[in-house]
Order: sequence, then C-alpha cells, then structure tokens
Amino acid sequence: MQKETLLTGQNGTNYAVLPKDVVLGESWDTHALRTVIDDRCLEGRKPTHLFLGRKEANLLRQHLGTAFGEENASNLDHIWYMGLRVVELQCGSVFRVAGNRFVTALGTEPESLARLSAEEIASAWRFDLD
Repeated sequence: MQKETLLTGQNGTNYAVLPKDVVLGESWDTHALRTVIDDRCLEGRKPTHLFLGRKEANLLRQHLGTAFGEENASNLDHIWYMGLRVVELQCGSVFRVAGNRFVTALGTEPESLARLSAEEIASAWRFDLD
C-alpha cells in the first residue's frame, strides 16, 4: 500500500500520512473501488467514506461528467458514490476507503428502523481511518 503525505510543515516535517488503497492511472477505475469495498466487507467492515486527493477527485469528476454532463459533476461536495461519502482532500494524490458502518439500512428490517430515533441511528456510525 502506497502512502501519501497530507501535510508538510516547516523543515519538511510530516504531520499526517494516509495509505492509498488504489493507485489510479489516467482514468477512474470503478472496478478497483468495488474490489476494495468488497474486501473490506468480507473482513466484516462496511466502509463509509471515500477520501480522494486532487488527482483522483479530478478523475472522478471526469467519470461522472461523462455519465451526467460536466456541469453536473463539477462539485464533489455532498456527493455519495457507490454508497460512500466522497471527501476531497487538499493534497496531490490519495485514494482511501475508510470508516466503519455498524448499521445499514439495507441490512435492517424496516420495522427495526422505525423504532430508532435519529440520534440512535447517528450513534451507530463510527468514523475510523484504520
């Protein structure tokens, strides 16, 4: 797994490093992302977020622009892709699937969801970069 430095301080001090789950070439690779998601699910983890560096975010914009028109894919804020919340990082290149979903709407009976309050549903999510 390749690592990318997110923040570099004075004198080259590295503050945070995020491993890459996938290294993309010149185009977006939906199959590679699906493989990472499936692997995590087989481990018992259901990822919640997709962290992208500038390079990967631009490739996703191009990919979505082809399907939905460039004007509809210019902004990745509040975008969900393949069930993951897209988070664009201000760094060169990162492709990281993270988080851990404890309750899924698809895996829960509708009657059970109706009994839960919004706070209970929200507390069932945990943000995890491991």
